[in-house]
Amino acid sequence: MTEWLAVVAGAITSITIIGAFLVKVVDKIIIKPMDKRKAERAKVVELDRQKFEEELLQRVEANQKPLSESIGRLNELLAESQRDRRNLHKISEVNVKAIGEHEERLDLHNERLIVLEVKNGVGKVAYKEED
Repeated sequence: MTEWLAVVAGAITSITIIGAFLVKVVDKIIIKPMDKRKAERAKVVELDRQKFEEELLQRVEANQKPLSESIGRLNELLAESQRDRRNLHKISEVNVKAIGEHEERLDLHNERLIVLEVKNGVGKVAYKEED
């Protein structure tokens, strides 16, 4: 029985050594080159992705350039329009003040005309109201 046990143990040891050798050979011949090719493919894919992103970015920038220029011009026009609006408000304030002064002068002239008409004996004064 010990002989049979020695034969089985020897066979198991031989099989284990051969199996370990085959695993190392498979690892060296198949798995490592596969991992190497996989890493190379990943690098190529990454480079392709980077090229695509750069090209896409250039296209987007080219498409946005006219838009950016238009926005810049619109901002300039807006600033100019705001300056004009402030100036127009100043002018309108001056004009409103001048109109008020002229209305007062017209009222004074109207009163003087009424006084002259009364002194000169004009009997009936009729004013037309305008719509």
